[in-house]
Amino acid sequence: MSQTAENLRELLSLARLLRRFAQEQTQDNHQALFVSTAMALEARARLLATIAAPAPVDPVRDQALHAPVNCLV
Repeated sequence: MSQTAENLRELLSLARLLRRFAQEQTQDNHQALFVSTAMALEARARLLATIAAPAPVDPVRDQALHAPVNCLV
């Protein structure tokens, strides 16, 4: 797995954990902090996912790159 995929997985895992903490009854009333931090982590993961997205496939270019080559001529 690539480093970017691992980072995305870790960010989203931490965001899920923070949201779960926010849902639990806590005595220190940090629910808003947990939720806002989870939202920031999810936004960061979304940004990293769009940056790491592969380029669209160009079928004409791929066909030219993978065309057979006749080495006997």
